[in-house]
Amino acid sequence: MIDPLRLVERIAAVGAARADMRAMVGSGRVDRDTLEAVLARLAALAARRALFGTGEFAGGDRPARFVLAEDADGGLALSLVVHPPGFTAEPHAHGTWAAIAAVEGVEVHRLYRQSPRGLEVIDEVVLRPGAGVVLMPDDIHAVRVPGPGPARLLQLHGLAPHRAPRQEYAAPVEQAWPAARAEAG
Repeated sequence: MIDPLRLVERIAAVGAARADMRAMVGSGRVDRDTLEAVLARLAALAARRALFGTGEFAGGDRPARFVLAEDADGGLALSLVVHPPGFTAEPHAHGTWAAIAAVEGVEVHRLYRQSPRGLEVIDEVVLRPGAGVVLMPDDIHAVRVPGPGPARLLQLHGLAPHRAPRQEYAAPVEQAWPAARAEAG
């Protein structure tokens, strides 16, 4: 059951955060520094975990995306995403910028660059509450949820994921995901 007071509080908090983030990205070109500022504001919203409770935003054994706010043209799309334990997404680029902040759980993002030899790992970022990652339109990343519970994340995209020109890549065999490590705890 939806708590009407919590709903009103969430609508106000999401609206205020989107207004702040919209002012940050403006109508100009978005760069990493801008996205880091956006991520800080998104992380502040994600820290208000009670607004994104599991009762209203239940995940299951499949990924779930709950659209919290999105412009009519698909721009500035804010979603709560729930990835179950064991979830993986092969290397891909979203074709739009994104800021992702953890609400709950652990999610690992492996970042790549394209080289003449194929994809090369350049970094691995562990998202847990208080942490996040920013991605430019051509940034390539893969995702994994080591468990034991789901990962719940707020994601702000410059263009809604279903409208963006996502690009898939083959995962490098020699850089396959290792077994779950200490970051799962």
